[in-house]
Amino acid sequence: MTTHEGKLAIVLAHEQWELEQASYDIAAGRATAKGCAETAGVLERLARELRDYAATLSFGGGQPPTTVDPDDPDEPGGRGEPE
Repeated sequence: MTTHEGKLAIVLAHEQWELEQASYDIAAGRATAKGCAETAGVLERLARELRDYAATLSFGGGQPPTTVDPDDPDEPGGRGEPE
């Protein structure tokens, strides 16, 4: 079983790659409104995850929240597979 920290690290690394791709698309004029909105949603969820995780570290207790899978189409704002 992967730890919460491990899952969060994997999601962050994946999103780092996605952000790099988005930066190339924006610079090349290939960005779409949908792609930008989806990326913004992922960043907002990651920010919440990081704040929640930081709170568990700061206060030294409690269970960290479950990491959201940004590629799960059933998650709010999840991207799922490209169409």
